[in-house]
Amino acid sequence: YTIPYGIPMSKKKDIGSVSGHVYDSEAPGHPGVAGVILRINGSSAITNAKGEFVFPSMLQGSYKITVDPESTGLDRITEEKLPMTVEVISGKITEVDLNLIRSAKLSGRIMLVPISEDNNNKAVIIGTPGSNNGNREPKGLPSVLVEMSNGQETIRRLTNKDGEFLFESMRPGTWKL
Repeated sequence: YTIPYGIPMSKKKDIGSVSGHVYDSEAPGHPGVAGVILRINGSSAITNAKGEFVFPSMLQGSYKITVDPESTGLDRITEEKLPMTVEVISGKITEVDLNLIRSAKLSGRIMLVPISEDNNNKAVIIGTPGSNNGNREPKGLPSVLVEMSNGQETIRRLTNKDGEFLFESMRPGTWKL
């Protein structure tokens, strides 16, 4: 049965949506990844078993989409740098595909190496030699700013009390230290 109410109905003209897929680009067949949490302006969506997600009823405009790194799996990161800007157009569906890849990790230590007569005093010196009460052992330098860059993004870390640093969740590629 249909009951006419005489209420005029129309689609909202300034509403669009964002939908897409999250793929494992390193697995055979590039399957979708379930359970990945995505966010746009305080709204959240979770991928289904096929890796699909949707943000319905978004006002027209520009938005930043992010992914909860805890939901992508151990040592996994999006191939694309996030947050990613998406444009919502009224009456349209904006498609977004995100690929997950294995993340890289780099660790190291910044050291103070005193001058040694054994190598003809040609060592690179940071600081004042012999300022460690005559101790000529190398030691780590705390609170040194270490920077990694790949041309598109830059990550900075401070060394700990032993001069150690750690960069985690890096996209594979060529980085400069």
